Amino acid sequence: MRNQAFVVDPLDTYDFIHKKLQHYSDSVNKPISGKLVVEFVVTEEGFVEGVKIINGIDSLFDAETVRLIQSSKNWEPGRYDGKIVPVRLEKTITFQ
Repeated sequence: MRNQAFVVDPLDTYDFIHKKLQHYSDSVNKPISGKLVVEFVVTEEGFVEGVKIINGIDSLFDAETVRLIQSSKNWEPGRYDGKIVPVRLEKTITFQ
């Protein structure tokens, strides 16, 4: 059974990555579309680690997504039954 811990996202990850990749798409003149799924862990200290692409859309955009998430800071650690715990998150970001 998976822990249903609550994690506070310091930014709205969906919007943040979507906006950054949209700008990246424009800068490399490559349209972006599809569903990108990324997984990572927020540690007890609020750091992000273990970032990996579950479903990619393009190697350039996948690598940029990993870089953006790895560079995010200040996550509030997850809590489960009042205890601070690491939490595995999976985010799906849709581009059209």
